Amino acid sequence: MHTNRLLGAAFALTAGLVCGALPCAAASLHVRWASNTEADLAGYRLRYGTSAGTYTETIEAGRTTSCVVPGLQAGLLYHFALFAYDEAGNESGPSAEITARIPASLAPIPGVESAAEYGTRSMYVVRARTSLATVYGDNFQSAATVDAGPGVVARQPIRTATGDLLLLVEVDPAATLGSRTVTVTNPDQGTGGRSDTLSVVRNPDINTDCIVDVLDLNVLARAWNETGDEARFVPEADIDGDGYIGPDDLTIFVQYFGRTFPGCA
Repeated sequence: MHTNRLLGAAFALTAGLVCGALPCAAASLHVRWASNTEADLAGYRLRYGTSAGTYTETIEAGRTTSCVVPGLQAGLLYHFALFAYDEAGNESGPSAEITARIPASLAPIPGVESAAEYGTRSMYVVRARTSLATVYGDNFQSAATVDAGPGVVARQPIRTATGDLLLLVEVDPAATLGSRTVTVTNPDQGTGGRSDTLSVVRNPDINTDCIVDVLDLNVLARAWNETGDEARFVPEADIDGDGYIGPDDLTIFVQYFGRTFPGCA
């Protein structure tokens, strides 16, 4: 197992009560995640607490990909991170942190399933650009707000007829590249999210001529399979920003092939 990272880290939260009738002081959260792929995977630990990055409680989940967190206090914001461990006991670093708050009314919290940039129907949003995006899920209330982390401004969404959220996403030119957790907060302060929902990427218009075309593909091809310390590496062609030019960059490029970027020059 790669102990410095957690594969299959995308995870999400849904809420339910642990008491049968009101008034009720505690509630439970159902936490679920994608499975790791390592052959020596032995299990998962879910850690959580009421301060970001500080986890005072641990649930041993074994090799299952979900668990129930009981006894949570309504109105408190909880922070969750997932850890995987192998058969030798080595533990991965934490997954992206997600947060949840159960409102005082004990209404279900927002459940984020996925998000997509409107034009490409992909999870990618381009640095220094504004995109229309949809957040899919359930229990979204009117006037809910969306947070996608530092460097990404999520404008006030519109709740669609199907109950999803449609919004403008503005990505700062200096925003950190990589996957983002999307968190939705309802007006009643119910909060829920999902990790690895959107991904901030470099502009796939590598030569900045305002169109994503075969000229950009040629640059990508010449730098193919190169890492950051190799001579043919082109930073602009490392679209996902992971220090390696390969299939993931091509996947992003294909999503935008043929697209124009007005005002890019």
